[in-house]
Amino acid sequence: MAWAGLSLAADGVVLKKEVEAEAQEVRMPDQRAALAWEDGEERLVIETRFVGRGDRFAWIVPLPSVPRIEAVTPGFFPTLTRLSAPKVIHDPAAWWGWCWFLGALFWLVTTVRRTGSMTRADWVAVLSLGAGALGMSGTVGAMTAVLLWGFGGLITSRIRRGGQVYLILLLAGMISGMIPIPAGTSGSQESVPAGKVEVVESSTVGIFETAVLRGTNTQAVREWLETRGFSLPAGAEPVLGDHFRSGGVVVASQLRNDLPGDAVRAIHPLKFTFPTPRPVYPMRLTGTATPKLELDLYVFGPGTAEIDALDRLSSIGTFRFNPESNWPTDMEDVLPVGHPGLASMVGGAPWFTHLRGTLTGGSLLHDMEPRWTEPVDQRWIVWSRRGAAVAAVNWTSFGAAAAFAVLALRLRSNPSSTPQLASAAKAIAIASAIILCGLAFLRPTVPVIPKKSRKVEQMEEWIRFERIGSALEVLKTRSTPIDAEAVRKATAEALGGRDGESDTIRELDAPGQHTIEVGTNRISVLVFDRRGGFQRFGVPMRP
Repeated sequence: MAWAGLSLAADGVVLKKEVEAEAQEVRMPDQRAALAWEDGEERLVIETRFVGRGDRFAWIVPLPSVPRIEAVTPGFFPTLTRLSAPKVIHDPAAWWGWCWFLGALFWLVTTVRRTGSMTRADWVAVLSLGAGALGMSGTVGAMTAVLLWGFGGLITSRIRRGGQVYLILLLAGMISGMIPIPAGTSGSQESVPAGKVEVVESSTVGIFETAVLRGTNTQAVREWLETRGFSLPAGAEPVLGDHFRSGGVVVASQLRNDLPGDAVRAIHPLKFTFPTPRPVYPMRLTGTATPKLELDLYVFGPGTAEIDALDRLSSIGTFRFNPESNWPTDMEDVLPVGHPGLASMVGGAPWFTHLRGTLTGGSLLHDMEPRWTEPVDQRWIVWSRRGAAVAAVNWTSFGAAAAFAVLALRLRSNPSSTPQLASAAKAIAIASAIILCGLAFLRPTVPVIPKKSRKVEQMEEWIRFERIGSALEVLKTRSTPIDAEAVRKATAEALGGRDGESDTIRELDAPGQHTIEVGTNRISVLVFDRRGGFQRFGVPMRP
């Protein structure tokens, strides 16, 4: 596909987008698209974003056959982005304390002797016992740590004189009474014969004027497009020639000339539905317009989708539900399909795959054809800085504890090797510090914002529903006219706006927002929840 016009970039541009998610800095790609394929029919939705001055907006999409073109609501991609957001690992289980505690305990058990005074290694082991207890269990762990640190000499002295029985009693007491075990962690051209441009069909779809073209002479196609405000990138004619020879068509779309100025700010995507024996995402024309492109592709089909040039971020099943009913709370590892626009796009496709990649060079010169494999459950996971640090401490502590356990066994079998083992202990400490820094700082992380619990989100949703319902009931009791503007103002005021205006309240069919539908004699407010479902509130029109 390609874009045309004075203020356009090839394939799309990145605009700042307000998305309520845990990871605010998950980077937006240059282009986003959704593709669904089943029973020989493909549905393709491409995000139509632009940047620059003016209101000229035009784009060209090559397709293998004549499509049916429909408008998609502006909330389609915000909803899909929210529902497919990554799982952020921010507070993993901190089991490093158990590594310290058990490692130190193993050292003392292994090196226990009935005679002799406390060594430096004994004192380090006692301190590690306390630190491990502190890491395992908050307040109780802190009290245990003070006990171990304060009476470490006495305890270890008793160990030296009384054998392993004291250690066994100490361990049993901690596990049974003082320190709970932590729970688990909650991708040469031939000449084209002369001919004319055939306009297969033209129509007005939403705020766009569209035309489906078929041609045998690419120069004639270029002239047809340029006279209507389109501008093909250099090198596009050979690509179009091949495309037309294979029986393909081109869809040219541009903003209608009769739109008011504020309509340009609410550009909606277009959905193309067309027959094709296998799914395809058109890229060849894009390659003539840009040397590099970051693509986000949401694919729905019979199984997990794979494309060699793209990485797989997630692969999960889909679940259809009535958008005006409550979402089943026990189904969290599927993509909920209740949003009307999303449901129309997905159809009966049982599986969802999220693909992303940066395309350059040869990967931009060929259309992409997703292939289906057996369904694979895979969640998109990202790490916060805190989560990465805790995981680094966990695994570094585990490795260090295992290494010191080996040293303890060596010391037990050969007590005379103490000097060599001391050097090895220092090397282990240094290596552990290096590994810790590497795991903590080299793992890619994202900044995060606190995420509300499910119960809090549900409570806020019901409060929002109650406020809007009450505001519309009050509106019905007034003697003033009830039209779309009156409903819009009452809704905005109920949601916290001043005089019907608010920076955070928008009319958008996306989670946390609302839309207004005007019927023949009734006006409805659709308030969307976090899953893409909605509650409907309505009032009768009154002149």
